[in-house]
Amino acid sequence: MKKTFLTILLCALGTYDAHGSAVDEKAILGEFKHFIAQKVLPWADPRILNDLQKAQLALACTQEPPLQRIPELQPDGKDYVLDPGFSFGAIEAPLVEALTFVRRTYEERRAQALARDPTLQGPALDKLSRVRIMDLGAGHGVNMWKFVVAGAHVTAVEPQRSLLSRTVNVLWDMLDKAVPFLPKGVTKKDVSHFVGNEASQALVKEHFQNTFDGVYASQLLHCLSPKEALECVALIPNVLKDRGHLWVRELGGFAHNGAGLDKAVYRDQLSQQKRFPGYMMRNIKPYLLQEDTTFPDFVPLEEGDDYPSRHRYPGGFVKGGVLSHAQKVQLLAAKAMGEEFSYQHRSYFSFDPQSLLGLFEGTAFDMKALYWEGLMDVTPIKPDEMTYSGPGDTQGRRLYLLAMRQTRSTTSGISSPGESS
Repeated sequence: MKKTFLTILLCALGTYDAHGSAVDEKAILGEFKHFIAQKVLPWADPRILNDLQKAQLALACTQEPPLQRIPELQPDGKDYVLDPGFSFGAIEAPLVEALTFVRRTYEERRAQALARDPTLQGPALDKLSRVRIMDLGAGHGVNMWKFVVAGAHVTAVEPQRSLLSRTVNVLWDMLDKAVPFLPKGVTKKDVSHFVGNEASQALVKEHFQNTFDGVYASQLLHCLSPKEALECVALIPNVLKDRGHLWVRELGGFAHNGAGLDKAVYRDQLSQQKRFPGYMMRNIKPYLLQEDTTFPDFVPLEEGDDYPSRHRYPGGFVKGGVLSHAQKVQLLAAKAMGEEFSYQHRSYFSFDPQSLLGLFEGTAFDMKALYWEGLMDVTPIKPDEMTYSGPGDTQGRRLYLLAMRQTRSTTSGISSPGESS
């Protein structure tokens, strides 16, 4: 068979056996062509990527390393890894929408720059075209590198210092995935900036005010107490330009609770007209080596609650309050690196649509859409699905919210959920 990019693709996907015989080649090719068309072409640079490179980019998007090896976590020679616990990899529909916005804006700015100076080219032209994006709660960079490929200069905000330590920068290393798809002459250093702060600390930095075209916050808010989440959402508009975009992906439908949800607790919150009826947590344990404290199951979160913001998740759910040897090593390593030696593991922690939307009441955002997220698309949330007392089965689904920063002369409140842009 001729070594076209499609056959190389099949080999990379493992769809050939040891003897080189094709395994369901037609179906695999069809699925991957559809994946490329839906997930990559909307934001890939058509000037620098040929068909093979687009296929390679699609493969890179589907092959996210879930674990990171951190030198501090190898004290006894064993091969420990750190799983940040909040990186889902792949490329979901909301991320494609955000990446497509970046590519579209990049192309518009490129055209404007060339109209002003037709001699511009290379890194100089790229710099004038790039879109400023803040990846808020960047994890180990699985979204960051894609934004860079789409045409963004990304400021990655990540409080977990073991990902940005003295000996390794996991986000910087992750950017290697973007390098093959960047314009000639453009380097990682040209398109990235790292901030090792909590979200609220980064959002008040003076040089970030009124700076970004968009903020992408994936799986961030459920790591925060209600008080912290409210503060964070109120601060995000300050770093956005007028009509700047905010994309939020969150654990919804009690995605981590499943059938174990105590619906009586939830319905009691609804009956009391609580602001955050579906914002609750389960099994919160302070990670102190000599202490085991378990909160009651399904603790409703109130507006003033201010649990510690640390989400240093050492990997693997803890059963019975017992830390494994590997988890103790990771905690000791974190202590040696100067981090606070008190940790919160927030398993089973999520929103319903009403509680997520409640964070944005009275802020400087216009709500544009609130969706259920699917792998290839999104579905608008209906009014009777704003709480889980409605007829639909919405457990286990994630929420996607799109908002835009009001112009600074606007004083009107936010619009109703589900309003299309």
